[in-house]
Amino acid sequence: MKKIALLAVATALFGAGAPVASATPSALDGLVAQCSREASRSHERAWRLEPSLRPTIEAHRDLMSAACARWLSAEKTEVLLTQCLAQAAAGPRHIQNGRNMDRSRIERQQELCRKIAERRTS
Repeated sequence: MKKIALLAVATALFGAGAPVASATPSALDGLVAQCSREASRSHERAWRLEPSLRPTIEAHRDLMSAACARWLSAEKTEVLLTQCLAQAAAGPRHIQNGRNMDRSRIERQQELCRKIAERRTS
């Protein structure tokens, strides 16, 4: 009897999460994955050349990856877009006062943020 009750609870929990997961288009998932990959590759040169900056760089990568992953939540698109754009631009400012800045990476990251926002609202 306990197994049946446990199965019923698990089914209810899984069923409650299913509509959210199925409502997320696969294109959105792909853009979020691209955003996360771009975030994980950020500041590679500074990470390689300045071992003392690794904790700062890794902390920013974690924040940017979290900003990408939050697109799959139920939060408002405008809030997520603002945070994603700000986080993409904020990283290089605190790493060597802007040196080793990869402007093309920042632009790619921000473009991904905008694409995800467009996909999410449509």
